[in-house]
Amino acid sequence: IRKAAFLWLLIISSIASADSSDFYNMSAQVGERSLDFRSYLFRVAERSNLSLIMAQNVRSKEKSVEGKTVREALNNYFKDTGFSYRLRNNCLYVAENEKLDLFLEKLPEDAMLLPEGKGNITISGIFHSIEIAVFCTILRNLTGVEIRSSDALKANLVIRLVKMPWKTVLVAVARLNGYRLIRTEFSVLVIP
Repeated sequence: IRKAAFLWLLIISSIASADSSDFYNMSAQVGERSLDFRSYLFRVAERSNLSLIMAQNVRSKEKSVEGKTVREALNNYFKDTGFSYRLRNNCLYVAENEKLDLFLEKLPEDAMLLPEGKGNITISGIFHSIEIAVFCTILRNLTGVEIRSSDALKANLVIRLVKMPWKTVLVAVARLNGYRLIRTEFSVLVIP
């Protein structure tokens, strides 16, 4: 396996997560006053015990955390950036507005079209910088589905997963980054 800076944890115990109103109204502070988007999002998700899946192009310069609540801080962070966020089923999704809306609209259909593999496997883990090819290998080993990325696809993912259905994770990674999924009865290829 290629070297990648990641920490992978399978969490067996059940985990309680905040509901969306609690999440949006909690204090925006995470211990530091200035952070880039990715670091702030990761810390907020960690503090709330939420999954976090964001597009690889979500980046910013370090800026002040402004706002009393998470909702205010996120709105300030994303103001005039073209990026947005949505909290669905204990996962914070972050991407360009159009890709985020399309992902949420197509998720049920896309997930249904994926091969079954070993069934409804959920994944938990913290991936600070993992190559998409390595992530596909992990998914392949857990699900029994032949999941591969195109050799032309060179990307690192930063995601946090807490008992996420593998199909949702795969569709989110693809859709939020503008990739396509080529499906057969027993395999999936992720391509640019």
